[in-house]
Amino acid sequence: MHWASRVVVVPGMVRVHLIPKVASEAIYKAFHQEKRAHLETPEENGGEFRLVVVRHPLDRLVSNWAYFCRGSPTELNGQPQIRKLGYTDNMAFDDFLEVALEQHEQNVHTRAQVEFIGPHKVDRLVPLHRLDEEWFKLRRRFPDLKVMREVPRTHKTEHREWRDYYDAASIARCYEVFADDVALYEKSLNQ
Repeated sequence: MHWASRVVVVPGMVRVHLIPKVASEAIYKAFHQEKRAHLETPEENGGEFRLVVVRHPLDRLVSNWAYFCRGSPTELNGQPQIRKLGYTDNMAFDDFLEVALEQHEQNVHTRAQVEFIGPHKVDRLVPLHRLDEEWFKLRRRFPDLKVMREVPRTHKTEHREWRDYYDAASIARCYEVFADDVALYEKSLNQ
């Protein structure tokens, strides 16, 4: 199964959709104690509680840039399909953004988050900044669920507040390209 289409499933309990650069690796690792957990695609049926964690799309873009283009060259070298799109080591954010906006569909890290949800009703949509609080609720809701007490922090990127990287024109372009993700994120804030 391709990383782009994974859902961690604990039969009879929960389905947690994984979206790249939205704590997906950390959430996946948090399930390492749960022996019943397995991976499926978002399209597969199941009556389990569906949880999706989403991130503001402009923040997600900054995180991608910081991780792949400003971080260790090892990260970029480990993703040859990203390099083929034109991303480079020490790439300026504005240059990264040009490539990302033109080719976002070509890579799972910049593909729209709505594409990772699938056709089924989502029971809980959570903004990334509320993940810890939601994780606590999930463990209380399913006391037999054997997951880590906290979601570990993996692949964390260090960067300034995402708004610092954009001007009014680039925000408008991103909101146009990622309109569905902006709406999804805003919906998550009201759940």
